[in-house]
Amino acid sequence: MKTFVKALAIVALFAAPAHADFFSPGGFNGWDGAAPMVETFGGSGIWEYSYTGATANAREQFVLLNTANDYSDGSKVYLAGDQWLHSDANGDNLITLDTNTYADGWEPTTNRISVAYESETNWVATGNFQIAAGNGSDWDNASAVTAMTDQGGGLFKYEGALAPGTYDWKAVRSGSWDAIGSDSRNVNAGNVNFTTDAVNNYVELWVNVLDGTVRSVVTPEPATMALLGFGALALIRRRR
Repeated sequence: MKTFVKALAIVALFAAPAHADFFSPGGFNGWDGAAPMVETFGGSGIWEYSYTGATANAREQFVLLNTANDYSDGSKVYLAGDQWLHSDANGDNLITLDTNTYADGWEPTTNRISVAYESETNWVATGNFQIAAGNGSDWDNASAVTAMTDQGGGLFKYEGALAPGTYDWKAVRSGSWDAIGSDSRNVNAGNVNFTTDAVNNYVELWVNVLDGTVRSVVTPEPATMALLGFGALALIRRRR
């Protein structure tokens, strides 16, 4: 009886049709519009597409579709632009679409497109804040002034003090418009914004190049924070 049950299980494993609610055509698979993404487990909301044997170290573009072979706006996960990535030295990579919603301070909050591998280590925070940061022009995708520093693990950061205002930005591969922004990993991705004021004017702009997310953190400048700390300490001492 046990043998019979095992045999049924094996038949079911191989006979079960591949299920996909998302498809990932791109240069790495000849733009096969029916290339299925596979959910990591039922109901996880996380979908993967793995490819091998593409051109080594090559930049590739791809799109994510809700319906096989349907490139209309209604079927695309993101309407504007294609997604992009780089294959590794073997011509491999893994694409993940996470459709869950997060409240962790990173953008986008849903439909995050991550990759297992990214070769680029030179990133720039570009936007209409760059003149305020001391750069010669805004929207300079090769700026040394707003270059982002490698923090390890796929994280890069720009930090500095800015005059009060509301600014738009995104992270780009230096010298290109391959970007990560409001629509995750996208060619010329959408902008995100942040606001500074007279007190909260110290900005940290983060990108996670593997997860396809960005984050803007605005706080008092460290010197201001120190003064506020000394003031609070003095107040506590007076009360004592």
